[in-house]
Amino acid sequence: MSGPKGGRLSLGALVTRSLELERQRQLAAEIAKRRAVDKFNRVLNEAGLLLTGIEERISGVFSLMTDSILFSDIKEEAEKLRVKYREKLQALAGTKPPHGTADILKAAERLASELERVEKQFYDEVTDIDDRVTEARSIVLSDKKQKEFADRLASTKRNEKTATADFVFGGGSDKENKKRQEIVSNMAISIKKVQEYMQYSGPDAACKREAAETVKRCRGFLEEGFGGTAREIELVNKQCQYLRLIEQKLKMDISEFDDAYAQYVVECTEQGLEARDKMSFESTKDLRKEIRKLEEAAVQKASLNYIKEQIADVMEDMGYTVINSEILKPQKGPGQDYYQFDDDSAIRVSISDEGTIMMEVLGTGDDLPPDEREIEELLAKQEAFCQIHPEILERLEERGILIKDRYNQKPHRDFVKKVPIKKKKTARKKEDSKRERKLDIL
Repeated sequence: MSGPKGGRLSLGALVTRSLELERQRQLAAEIAKRRAVDKFNRVLNEAGLLLTGIEERISGVFSLMTDSILFSDIKEEAEKLRVKYREKLQALAGTKPPHGTADILKAAERLASELERVEKQFYDEVTDIDDRVTEARSIVLSDKKQKEFADRLASTKRNEKTATADFVFGGGSDKENKKRQEIVSNMAISIKKVQEYMQYSGPDAACKREAAETVKRCRGFLEEGFGGTAREIELVNKQCQYLRLIEQKLKMDISEFDDAYAQYVVECTEQGLEARDKMSFESTKDLRKEIRKLEEAAVQKASLNYIKEQIADVMEDMGYTVINSEILKPQKGPGQDYYQFDDDSAIRVSISDEGTIMMEVLGTGDDLPPDEREIEELLAKQEAFCQIHPEILERLEERGILIKDRYNQKPHRDFVKKVPIKKKKTARKKEDSKRERKLDIL
């Protein structure tokens, strides 16, 4: 049996794994750099969100003040605090990333650490202002109550002790009012962040629904108000803490998505594909499915390239030099490589994108159909190739390349073909042929 020979190509598991690890190694640097840039940009975004939160927090402090002279100095200090942190955060938000991947990551970590420090410093300072506002409000409220008490005492002649109890102990304590205001401020800032994060890709639909419901509940507390008793404050504080957990969950989901998207973009670039927009993916899970498809396609392509390289090496090691594509006239069909069998014939190796292979001996020469003499000679060369083919397969198996579902056609005149050449020159040096294994003959 010495007609066309072929089958389905298959790579051993170790070779496939080795190819994938090498491919990942080559892409790792680009993926790492893109992830570093994305992380840096996320931190810059956090600086912008913190700036918005600080502006709103200061506005909340102003809303508690009246025109009383007691608040004049506090207003001035609060405004200075606003300007101070606005300038700090604007400077941080305008930071430019360095060039190297490691330097970008270090810069992102330093920036994140600085943001954390700035945020803590701000809340320490704004808490001091809160204390002064609470004290001033207490004085103003006390003056008001004393006036109301005097008016009512004069008109109703109630017992002073009873009246004092009615007015002085009718509301919550200063400590409870301060805690209430702190919860309100923190809740407003978290709502702002959560609403911002919900616009990003990454969190799935269920997480966004839960976030939306939590925001709705918390906004209800802010808009409708809540009592100042310890029990009511604790209830709302738990909702505020849960909102913060939602905020952190959204933030983590966004970070995970961005890391996956960085790999997706690099995979697309490597394969010459246009990356889809972030918003076209419903979740990180959806994105990872697309990445797996790209990885599978890349592994298949890398496997075929490896197979072609190894076949070229085996053929050349056995003395069959590749024929220069400039010598052959253009051919139709799948990717084909031609190796010189002798002066008047060649071995054609055809490998399809689907992973099938066919080897056959063809004549080389003019454009005329083979005559009877050429037919007989090519039939004999097919028989000779039959003795060589098992060694080719053995050498390929040593390199982890298997051919399954094999077929071996019997010699037949129908398989006698010629491939036209432009000139008689066919032989090439082995080292030169290895530099041009892919002939690109269509």
